[in-house]
Amino acid sequence: MPKQTTELPRILIVGTLPYNPNESSRALDTYFHNFPKDKLRMIFSNSAIPQKGHCGSLFQITDYDVLQRLLGKEKEPGRIFEYDKLGDKAISSSEDKLKRYKKKNAFRFYARKRLWSKDRWLSEKLTKWVDEFVPEAIYICFSDDYFILNIAYHFAKKYNIPIIAQIGDDYYFKKNKNLFLRPYLRNYKKLFRKIMRLDGFGVYISDKLANKYNESFSLQGYPFYLSTNIKTNKQDVKYEFNYFGKVELGRDKSLAILGDALKLINNSYRVNVYTSIISEKKQKLLSKHNCVVKEFLPYEEAQKIINSGTFNILASGFSKKDIESTRYSLSTKVSDLLSSCGPIIAIGPDDDGAIDFLKEKDCCIMINNKKVDIISLEKHLKDKKLLKTNIEKANEVSNKLFDIEINRNKFEKYCLEICKR
Repeated sequence: MPKQTTELPRILIVGTLPYNPNESSRALDTYFHNFPKDKLRMIFSNSAIPQKGHCGSLFQITDYDVLQRLLGKEKEPGRIFEYDKLGDKAISSSEDKLKRYKKKNAFRFYARKRLWSKDRWLSEKLTKWVDEFVPEAIYICFSDDYFILNIAYHFAKKYNIPIIAQIGDDYYFKKNKNLFLRPYLRNYKKLFRKIMRLDGFGVYISDKLANKYNESFSLQGYPFYLSTNIKTNKQDVKYEFNYFGKVELGRDKSLAILGDALKLINNSYRVNVYTSIISEKKQKLLSKHNCVVKEFLPYEEAQKIINSGTFNILASGFSKKDIESTRYSLSTKVSDLLSSCGPIIAIGPDDDGAIDFLKEKDCCIMINNKKVDIISLEKHLKDKKLLKTNIEKANEVSNKLFDIEINRNKFEKYCLEICKR
């Protein structure tokens, strides 16, 4: 039974995405599941209409809103969504009027920083909405956009309250060779450091990320592993090979390598790739290399397949650029794969965050080279005793580190402590 939560503090969440089961819910649900809705509000910048989630009230302000204010067409940008008036499904941002200008490049970052000056996003309507809530802490979902940090910093300073920093990716130390971006990154990192000097604590998805940022910023922070609702049930191993998730950052190439390797072992083996938006180029690459691209499934349906005894794949890119982006990350899929009753196949370089984590736990079939050892892979696939041992090891790791109630209780404990200082 969940513990009584009426004493939990009022927290204002600042981020890009609102609650959505297919995108941002994993972290929010792990941490805020037991919070009463009147204890949570969120400011977000995505143009999607949110659905019922964790927050009693949400304030949306988008690129288009601040542009309208710049043009003098809107004095009070943004809109408020109350929980009771929201639907059970989010309405996508397909009508985003500035969508074509949002490709990540130097121009986009500078344009958004300029567009989102404080006098454009800060309004009487937003101020009144936050004032009536009287937040006791700010929870920032870090992104690479300057204005998200700026909004969180403004309200933390205004109310003299702590910041709880969710760092799920390496936004500060990640190298970027684009010379045009350097002035932007200098300003971004300056504000990042100011936030880290405020009272608060860090929320990380892995030990590797926690150690790096705590040491670098003298920060108090802890890994809170993203949990899963999958409950292990014993199933016979099925020789189906499934991958769920995005195919960016070289993952498509690693899946293609695995697809070719599996075909050499058994001509009937295929890699099923359940993914969302995919380019024609990536689709052709995967199809050419023994992978079947399938429609992206809702999370609940994906969980059923993951926990059906099939082989579950974790893939990461091998290039230096890919590794730079994933070195400290721990894929949200890891918790599901560890909890499932199927074997895990992990393909990617040693220094990828998720690959390194699984290799240390010694609970899966591991491929760390683009040139796959076919004999070794075939031996592992056919060794039923080893597969059973790996599944048991994975479940033990899940029970120890990814238990949903343990992580929630730990998060709530630190929230209470930081707000009572």
